[in-house]
Amino acid sequence: MHLMESMDTNSDSLILNIFHSNESPNKKAKLRQKVQKKAIHKKNTDNSAEDNADTDGRTSPDRSWMDRTSSRPDRRPPGGDRRADKRADNRFSYAKLNSRLFDSASQDVPPIHIVDTKSRVEPVFSSHNYSELSLHPYLVKCLSDRLSISETTSVQQNSIPALMSGSDALIKSMTGSGKTLAFAVPVVQDLQSLAPPIGRSDGVHALVIVPTRELALQCYECFSVLCQSFKRLVTGYLCGGEKKKSEKARIRKGINILVTTPGRLLDHMQSTGNLRLNRVKWFVVDEADRLLEAGFEESVKKVMDHLYSVCTVRPQTVLLSATLTPGVERLAGMSLNEPQ
Repeated sequence: MHLMESMDTNSDSLILNIFHSNESPNKKAKLRQKVQKKAIHKKNTDNSAEDNADTDGRTSPDRSWMDRTSSRPDRRPPGGDRRADKRADNRFSYAKLNSRLFDSASQDVPPIHIVDTKSRVEPVFSSHNYSELSLHPYLVKCLSDRLSISETTSVQQNSIPALMSGSDALIKSMTGSGKTLAFAVPVVQDLQSLAPPIGRSDGVHALVIVPTRELALQCYECFSVLCQSFKRLVTGYLCGGEKKKSEKARIRKGINILVTTPGRLLDHMQSTGNLRLNRVKWFVVDEADRLLEAGFEESVKKVMDHLYSVCTVRPQTVLLSATLTPGVERLAGMSLNEPQ
């Protein structure tokens, strides 16, 4: 075999022609022409790709490949993903199908009957002062000096006289209307007026149940401020997040006004022997609707049953709630005696 080298006159590419030595001159010439034609075709293809280059310097796709595949639409380019295209087609079909959901012509929408209601705004403030109520002067001064409160709210004006008369009560008022003072002031007023005066060693005389630790601390702070004018009255609280050992120590020392959450109270009733509730005179359930929503209905019932069984005199009971739900009405029916 002979290796013949020939250089194309219009190209810089080197053409290598391989043929047998015993072939005829005509056949050699035909082979040489065939190789030269291929070289010229390749050069024309490269020039066409350069002419179609983008302005940013990137060349367009290979036109020869596109020509070869134009008649074969099902042929995928190298690295193509048939499954991805199929998923895209499915999404498109799904979108077209679901677009009918928003076609009002194909939907039978029933008319919506809207009831025209008017919001009720409950009055919060009143034109009465605490000095007009039959309260101890020290208590009125404490409200004015330490809490900067001299006027009563509507719920306080209606609740305090009724509670001071010794009646059970169901107090419904919106949040922020002053329900805490509505029961705290009568409790302190009543306990400070007892004869003989009570002290730390006399045990719990007022039991207040609240749904959360935060409300327990707020209520405890309110009672602490009101009792600063009556040093013999001791307030305390029991709630989750506190050390039970410290709570047991406070119970042993003595507490007159106890603010607690229901779960913590039941725990101490079962494990703390020094917690005696036989002298409870006031039983207050604050935020009764939230207590029931949190699932404390059974716990509150257990506390009520225990109080009514160990107390020689039935304690005065007060329920407070922002909403009057069926659960609150059911609890009021079990605990209140001729409420106002």
